[in-house]
Amino acid sequence: PAQMMQVLDSAFHNYAINYEFISALPIAGVDGTLKHRLGNVAWKVRAKTGTIAGVVSLAGYAVSKDREPLAFVIIVNGHNGNIWRYRAMEDKIVTALTNYTR
Repeated sequence: PAQMMQVLDSAFHNYAINYEFISALPIAGVDGTLKHRLGNVAWKVRAKTGTIAGVVSLAGYAVSKDREPLAFVIIVNGHNGNIWRYRAMEDKIVTALTNYTR
């Protein structure tokens, strides 16, 4: 997660690539792998999902209530059982980020 956060931070602050990088990420509730997820915060989150045996992840950017961009990385490793339970947990965390205010 720390290395992925470094990638997100570097990409965000590198003005030569940040527009293309962020634009390539799926928009919550709108398209890509997030088309049917996070509809409650549509257009406030751009993120990439990841799934492999025993692992689910979500990493990207959320816009807070104060319109502050927040990078996040969520990786659940070694899960046993219903993958949707962990995706729902990811969605709750990301929704909390969009409601965050300083």
